[in-house]
Amino acid sequence: MRAGIVTLSALVALALVPSAVAGEVEGGFPAVVEKVMAGTVMIEARGREVVHFGSGFFLESPEVVVTAYHVVEGARRIRVAIPNTFLTSDALLLSGSPEWDVAVLRVSWPEEVDFPGLRLSSVEDLLPVGTEVAYTGYGFGTGEAFIKILSTYRGIVSSRVPHGESYLYHLSGLVNRGLSGSALYLPESGEVVGVVTRLFGPPGMGMGFGGAVPSRVIKKLTAGVRR
Repeated sequence: MRAGIVTLSALVALALVPSAVAGEVEGGFPAVVEKVMAGTVMIEARGREVVHFGSGFFLESPEVVVTAYHVVEGARRIRVAIPNTFLTSDALLLSGSPEWDVAVLRVSWPEEVDFPGLRLSSVEDLLPVGTEVAYTGYGFGTGEAFIKILSTYRGIVSSRVPHGESYLYHLSGLVNRGLSGSALYLPESGEVVGVVTRLFGPPGMGMGFGGAVPSRVIKKLTAGVRR
């Protein structure tokens, strides 16, 4: 499916929380973050009366984007901003799990733009408590403008919360509004180990300690759609 490409109407401010920790990727954590930023998208989901904003990321297929289900639930039109361009693409919901709060979208990728898809971790085991992780997404800035800022955060898996027949990750870092759907990845390699979903914090505050779904859920939902 080739969705229509339209001009991005809103100017997006970019910001990065720097770090200088060396890792397996040449250039260390800054190089990993640069790669992840290039594959991270901002999502606009329009319903009948409301508009929701969130984050998402491309996997290795240029047409497959993963995000949080609650970002796109009930949307009549979904648009995804193509990284490093002033373009957006209409998106189609391919599969989703309200239980796990994960959704998979199909998006058109411009042929003239280099594709920087993110690699999903091949490890099936759950991350141990204490594992260092990072996440990058379009969180809302402060002030009346509600500027969506592409930011990066680091933290650890502080606990594993039982959920269904598996677990959710409870993260130590704060998650602002708009970061739902961000990739959770290993700082040393950039491999995606989950997706940021529900927040654990005061109701209505728009931020709180973050939750994330393990990559095994992403694998299950994308098994039939990845090329």
